[in-house]
Amino acid sequence: MKQLLLSLLEDAYRLEQSESEWYSSLAARAAHIVPGEWGAMAYSFDASAPEAGVRIDAWGAASVSDSFVEGTLHLNRATTPEDAIRFYHHGVLCGTVSEMIGQGGQSLETNPTYANAMLARGHGDTFGLTASSPSHRGMVINAPLSRPTSLNPRAKLAWRQAGVHLHAAFRLRESVRSLVATPEAVVEPGRGVVHSEGVAKGSLARERLHDAARAVDSARSRSGPSDAADALEMWRGLVSGRWTLIETFESDGRRYFLAYPNEITPENPRSLTPRERAVVGHIVQGDSNKWIAYQLGIKPPTVARHLTSGLRKIGLRHRHELIWLYHSLHRSDRSNES
Repeated sequence: MKQLLLSLLEDAYRLEQSESEWYSSLAARAAHIVPGEWGAMAYSFDASAPEAGVRIDAWGAASVSDSFVEGTLHLNRATTPEDAIRFYHHGVLCGTVSEMIGQGGQSLETNPTYANAMLARGHGDTFGLTASSPSHRGMVINAPLSRPTSLNPRAKLAWRQAGVHLHAAFRLRESVRSLVATPEAVVEPGRGVVHSEGVAKGSLARERLHDAARAVDSARSRSGPSDAADALEMWRGLVSGRWTLIETFESDGRRYFLAYPNEITPENPRSLTPRERAVVGHIVQGDSNKWIAYQLGIKPPTVARHLTSGLRKIGLRHRHELIWLYHSLHRSDRSNES
């Protein structure tokens, strides 16, 4: 599973592909890794208005039936606000639909949207990896299953870690396409940072970028960890909460990593710093400090420090107060719109 997942991520970070090529290549890679035997689908979504369903903007499929694609599209259009929030408002999630619905006391048969869209088409369950930002936009890899299934915890962890990379690639593609993101450093394996600009010029930043490039190589090497989750623990989606590394090759065969700025930037309440905004955005999704540290490429004590300062600026003391405030405000917004 390790090499197959890493190949999926290498494809995800290929910025030169068109949108249709990108989703099709991800689906083709995922088809060899996902549970089940009937291929995979990859798609982007916008769940920022759950009352209107979930909009699918682009998709690709490999080795799946037309009925599964049609069911997935219908399921998202017709989903309830509760299910839109359950599946798309909680950052990086991985599991089967039966597992996730079961946590709320339902079964696939008693969830009318799933029953009508998928069970009626003969799909007994669905594997899903969701990578959502605090703005509730992101991407999914899903796959049909013949019957209700539970995932191995280690496999689920590896998929969630892969989801961090998929969302980093998703964000970066949007930034590059809109000409917002340009590389701030060039790292050559074995030599270190050979060019840097802005904040990447600092000695600590250069050291961390070089360490991150070496970690990518170690994670992918056959002498590195054999377990997928252990390998992905080394290869982070972000470096120091700011950069994503993209591998590139020159015409002479020399290999470099380009460090693109790729921060997660939710709305800015009360003049929070970018890092405080990112941490607060993950907290309201229910993420732990350890999981936030992995996603941002920083250490758990740094997460705790940014959370404390962010809460102070918002006028709160505890993370549970932040989660309660966020969901209370969103419930109020939905009530006003209905």
